[in-house]
Amino acid sequence: MGNELRILLQLQGVSQEITQLERQLSLAQKRLVELKTFETKARNEVTHLEAQVVQIRKLSKDKESELQATEDKLSHLRKRDSEVRTPKEYEAFEREIESLEKKRSQLEEEILSLMDKEDALLQKIAETKNKVAMELEETETERKRLESITQRNEALRAALLQDEQRFLASLPDNLSATYKSLIKRHGLPVVVEIKGESCSGCGTILPTGVIQQLRTKVEFTECPHCLRIIFAKSEEPHEKGE
Repeated sequence: MGNELRILLQLQGVSQEITQLERQLSLAQKRLVELKTFETKARNEVTHLEAQVVQIRKLSKDKESELQATEDKLSHLRKRDSEVRTPKEYEAFEREIESLEKKRSQLEEEILSLMDKEDALLQKIAETKNKVAMELEETETERKRLESITQRNEALRAALLQDEQRFLASLPDNLSATYKSLIKRHGLPVVVEIKGESCSGCGTILPTGVIQQLRTKVEFTECPHCLRIIFAKSEEPHEKGE
């Protein structure tokens, strides 16, 4: 195997490692975003429940104030029973008393219901906080692991990018440009071995002349169809024709 083909294959190996690392980095970053979203949602779950408690307490306070006002009105009204003179006035007096007592009873039931809701919410908050704490502990462990892997992979990627540039610089400018152009066009791999009579990159059957040329005269050439760099692997030392 000649020097240029060897460099091309080494270069491609490095490029493939970089691509794999970039895929891993992308997946790790996506997962980190998912973890952050999950953590925010978990914390918001507790915040939402606590906001409901605040709302219930405010409503309870309003109901208690209304209940107190109703009881005060009832007390004041009962003190006026001696002022009732006629049956008609007495009937109206009784209706008003009955209405206020009904309202008082309804308010008392509403306050008790709100107290029950508050107790249930407080219990749910305690349970949710415990659940969220365990979940956040797990996500924190995973986040730290992913950040460590990301840091390591970024350092490795930086080193491989330097290797890639070094290999590219050691090739003729036209061959280096061809390699980069092929990657943009096809993605990896762009340096491929022929399989039988076909290009293993695109699967096209190659002209007999191209196959013969690869086996007797040149180390590599381009596929007439996809333009990838193709070569014929041989256990024997490559011999160029005259």
